[in-house]
Amino acid sequence: MPVETVSDAVVFRTTSNIVASTIETLRKELLAAIEGSSGRFVIDLQTVGIIDSKGLALLMMCHKSLQARGGKLTVVTTSKDFRQMFQVMRLDQHFEIVDHL
Repeated sequence: MPVETVSDAVVFRTTSNIVASTIETLRKELLAAIEGSSGRFVIDLQTVGIIDSKGLALLMMCHKSLQARGGKLTVVTTSKDFRQMFQVMRLDQHFEIVDHL
């Protein structure tokens, strides 16, 4: 599983595109990683090329799962396209988006 602890955060890294065909596997991996987290949880999208509507729903599911546990989701991306998409979809109001850890 692509998970490690950095400082005070559990960091999940994926190289898979976050699209319908990969959602089920990613969902299982993310939920397992969230189970081990009680604070800050980071999803690193630096090597992700595509996120579709199912992928956006997965990110919101992660946010809600973490919020219910008192945790916080942070997404790492330098992609201008992803940042714009998060802003248009207003996801930036639900979780933090940063350029680096």
